[in-house]
Amino acid sequence: MPGHNPKRFVLAAMLAALALRLVWMMLTDNSYEGDALARLATAYDWKNNPRWFPSVDWMPLFPYLFGTAMKVGDAIWSPRILNVLIGAATVFVYYRVVCNEFGVETGKWAAVFLSIFHTHIFICGVTETEALFALLVLLAVLFLQQHFQKGG
Repeated sequence: MPGHNPKRFVLAAMLAALALRLVWMMLTDNSYEGDALARLATAYDWKNNPRWFPSVDWMPLFPYLFGTAMKVGDAIWSPRILNVLIGAATVFVYYRVVCNEFGVETGKWAAVFLSIFHTHIFICGVTETEALFALLVLLAVLFLQQHFQKGG
């Protein structure tokens, strides 16, 4: 892998992640232990009746984001496709976080491993909050890294 263009490599890892998550999404029915359906119902409820949605158990952004996806497209598939896209985007953000701490070579391998990590593939194929949570946590870490690298 030395000498390869890291941007192309990470793009390939993101495309592989996207493909794997799309295949998994198409093979599943979004009925993982009731949680996915409950989150889907919450987002659907918000889509039909937009309001402040106090969240006790789940991230508060989830019903707004996924309810908006339902307004744009199909109520069943749009949130799942959004979750797949969030999962693929997480590969890039994870790559950047790992590169900042351990270098480009390690970042490339981290991107590959996350793109084929079965738990992440599973979570991204159903309407769960964990994919969004992972992306937001990694974005927060990335912003903190950049802040402290600039001498903040």
